[in-house]
Amino acid sequence: MLITRPRRFGKTLGMNMLASFHYSVESNREHGEGRSDIVVYDEENSRVVIFEAKVAKSPEDLLAACDAALRQIEARQYAEDFRDEYDEILCYGIAFYKKRCLVKREPN
Repeated sequence: MLITRPRRFGKTLGMNMLASFHYSVESNREHGEGRSDIVVYDEENSRVVIFEAKVAKSPEDLLAACDAALRQIEARQYAEDFRDEYDEILCYGIAFYKKRCLVKREPN
């Protein structure tokens, strides 16, 4: 799994890597209720992946930051833009603390 960094910490590099695998990638995509950090489109398999990244204030806050990212995806309805067009929508919350990272997937 590719782990990206929060804003201004190398997301472009990660997006370019994914694009080399023939995925379409957008950063800070505008939605009706705000902007998600990264959206990866897998047209071939009719799925889209939404990533929201947060920075934790301590290692103990990593899980709470992941949960906050997932709540933001839900509250701002980032997935709604894709419901009619894609068969599968995956949502991930990513939290960073220094060099530590935690990724949590929204349950289906």
